[in-house]
Amino acid sequence: RSDSLQGDKIRDRSFDVTPYSEKRYGFTVGAPLVEDKLFFFVAYEKHNPSSVFTFGPTGSGFSSEIQGLDLATVNRVAEIAKSKYGYNVNPLVNGADNEEEKLLAKLDWQITDDHRMFFTFQNTSGNTTSTTDSNSSAFAFDDHFYTRQNDLTSYAMQFFSDWNENLSSNLRVSYQSVDNGQTPRSSQLNYGQFQIIDVQGVNDIYFGPDQFRHANKLKYDTLNLSGEVKYFLEDHELSAGFEYKKADIFNMFVAGSNGVYTFRGLANFEAGIADSISYTNAPSKNPADASASFALPSYTLYAQDKFPIIDDVTLTLGLHYDSWM
Repeated sequence: RSDSLQGDKIRDRSFDVTPYSEKRYGFTVGAPLVEDKLFFFVAYEKHNPSSVFTFGPTGSGFSSEIQGLDLATVNRVAEIAKSKYGYNVNPLVNGADNEEEKLLAKLDWQITDDHRMFFTFQNTSGNTTSTTDSNSSAFAFDDHFYTRQNDLTSYAMQFFSDWNENLSSNLRVSYQSVDNGQTPRSSQLNYGQFQIIDVQGVNDIYFGPDQFRHANKLKYDTLNLSGEVKYFLEDHELSAGFEYKKADIFNMFVAGSNGVYTFRGLANFEAGIADSISYTNAPSKNPADASASFALPSYTLYAQDKFPIIDDVTLTLGLHYDSWM
């Protein structure tokens, strides 16, 4: 799919179409490695979607032009940002490329007629561009937007056994790691957010890293171990099991740790007269010192009996114990 499939005119008004080429491709393959014993399966997919930025000043070619804000004013803001504040705003663009990639691999091992094992690996990664403070009454330079990164990796192994006609068991071990980040599209990440309100009396302009992306990261790893035993005794289905789960979490979110500067009108912005300045950080001035890193382990034990009491009616009785630390 590409921009050739998108229109460039609404009624009698023409606009520029962001050049883009969106591709999606992948494959799946599965086959025995050892006949009747060991099998594998692999699936892969890659996708390169595009984000389209809708709002822009009049005369700039954006599909939704902000009334009351012209291109000359936006260019003037960029000039002042560079000459007075030493900040280089990104060029005006109306789109960005993103990426998604997925991989799944699985092994199936029929050890014997009574024992079998599965192993699964999965990885999903990608990034998407998110717009913020961009609407019909506000314009944000591309460097005020941010890239949302996501990476997930997981491993799982499961073992099934039929020990005799009445006794069976299964054991499962899994590990998952999730890493989420939000990175401003600015090339000067140590700068704060700048906002000029009431530009030309009606609109706002933003540039610089968005305040909620100054220090924003979430990462968590999860380990899970579980097992169950089942035994059939006449009409009774007896089962017992356990589960252990531990989550290691890192969370950092310090909004405005690079500062937030607000100016009322273009003249005050050019003169360096701020309407307000805010700054939030750890006492050490290092936002990482305001992050949280902790573990959440939990334990579960259970035992139950399932049996019929009359026709079409089954009763389940059991004990369940949970512990969190």
